[in-house]
Amino acid sequence: MKRKLVFFIPLLFLLFASVPLCYAEWSLISKSGEWDICERTEWAKFNAVSNEGEATWSIDVDDFNGYYGVLNFTDLYVYREWWHFWDAQHFDIEFKFQSRTSGDSATVSLNFKDYQTFWGAAYDRKVNIWLQINDQYENFGEYPYSLNPEYFEIYFTPNASSVVLGVFLYQEKSNIPVKCNLESVGSALNFENITITIYVHHYGVGYFHGYLKDNICSSPPELPSEYRKLKETIGLGDFVDTIIGIAGQVPKSIMNIINIIKDYGEWFLSGLFIFGNIVVQFFPLLPYICLFWFLDAIITSIQEGNLQPLGNAVMTIYNIVRGIVEAIATIAETVWNIIKFW
Repeated sequence: MKRKLVFFIPLLFLLFASVPLCYAEWSLISKSGEWDICERTEWAKFNAVSNEGEATWSIDVDDFNGYYGVLNFTDLYVYREWWHFWDAQHFDIEFKFQSRTSGDSATVSLNFKDYQTFWGAAYDRKVNIWLQINDQYENFGEYPYSLNPEYFEIYFTPNASSVVLGVFLYQEKSNIPVKCNLESVGSALNFENITITIYVHHYGVGYFHGYLKDNICSSPPELPSEYRKLKETIGLGDFVDTIIGIAGQVPKSIMNIINIIKDYGEWFLSGLFIFGNIVVQFFPLLPYICLFWFLDAIITSIQEGNLQPLGNAVMTIYNIVRGIVEAIATIAETVWNIIKFW
């Protein structure tokens, strides 16, 4: 019996010695509000109601060699009552990396928003990305996002003597990612013994379902070898800048006029986009509105024995149609004048 025990103890020691040491587990620090799913790597709200929730997780990593995460959403939609001018569904997530030795920190926040405004005439889904180093905001960018299969990559990786924080957007239309943020946040020596904190917060009216796949790396993760800037469309301002770049030096007096046209042109195009969406949303309802209005005028005229309500309705409908035609003609004339100017 003693011989078997003497043989077994060294074998047991070798077995445990061969198991690699692991990082500590993620800890849930706080959780509050309304959620259908609230896990560190999955969050959801399935009912399109107005509510709010937040949660925080953290982990301590002594031998830190890098962090890599993939973030995407399969659902992120606002719900707007038809009489509301504006509504939005927000989902914010924050990644904070702080050294317990030096106190230095680097934080990146991704603020997702799906919204509708002007009673649904204008709508979009945007992601604002903030970079913060030691409580000082360093960078900001806004990017369109079209849900899964599009996704974001988050890197926090030692690179030579410094540490780099990077965020990249992979779009369905290209396999080369968009660089959202790529900054050196300090010396690698100042980011040892890291505490990683993930904070999530949702609020607004709508529903969402999001996922995070991440890894605390045993070796520094490699950043994308190539990336691009987001330049999907060319606005009037970009067109003016391009013309100036080709033409070379421009006299100051002409430059002032060009800058005025550029600023007001951007404002005009934005207003035209909103107006066009309003017309598109409103136009199918216009015949029904006019019909009910006309019937109401007829009934009122019969009840009062007076044709004035009917005449007012006819003239009002006529003025509305004439106003729409005049607005379209004015817009077309303005565009034509701009074209002739150039």
